[in-house]
Amino acid sequence: MIFLSVDTSSHSASLGLFKLSEDSSFKVLGRKDWEKSRSHSEVITTYTSELLDSCDLKLSDINQLCLGLGPGSFTGIRVAVNFIKSLSYSLNIPVYATNSLLPVAYKNRHLASQCLVMTNAFRNMVYCSGFKLSPFQEVIKPFSCSPADLEKHISALDLKEKTLVIGNGFSLYKSLFSVSVASQFIESPESYENVCSQSIFEYFLQDQSPELLKWNQVIPIYIRGSEAEEKLKLSLK
Repeated sequence: MIFLSVDTSSHSASLGLFKLSEDSSFKVLGRKDWEKSRSHSEVITTYTSELLDSCDLKLSDINQLCLGLGPGSFTGIRVAVNFIKSLSYSLNIPVYATNSLLPVAYKNRHLASQCLVMTNAFRNMVYCSGFKLSPFQEVIKPFSCSPADLEKHISALDLKEKTLVIGNGFSLYKSLFSVSVASQFIESPESYENVCSQSIFEYFLQDQSPELLKWNQVIPIYIRGSEAEEKLKLSLK
């Protein structure tokens, strides 16, 4: 089976093509990772075409799609979601979709007993999701908040225990967290780890009961509105 996996929820974006064998082993056929210099929508179709060509494949060879739903940039999330929904509809193939922060936590499950994936939401805000890592379990659904308000959102984690923090949210806003919370965080050895197409695909492989969606069942995780909507909210305060 051939899988196309996509995430464009942040300034970093990722496409990947993977071949899954009957014995559940897989081969990375090709990956394209990039930092946003233009809108992701301007390049995602071109990059997909180039990736397929480099692997000597056609769109019709793809059997399944994998997708990061966010949280993240409103516009960024929309690019991948609309792209994957269009492919799912036109090719009549299923979609595996997940919270974009979850595969990042799973990849680092061996480093601690609990973690918080925390990424930059801009305007002194962070996106977060919390996890117990042994056994792996999401205990805090994705949310956004200011660093000063973080503590009241993460009661499902034991802050008496050191908590691994993955992502750039903590390092960017370190001075804005309360001392009591910041002292319990251990920064990941990776200063900033992005969700990528391969981590989403690999998380799908370990999912014991993966839910495969039709194109019209895919719902993005929009925690915050578009930039225009967020500016309007601020102006009305």
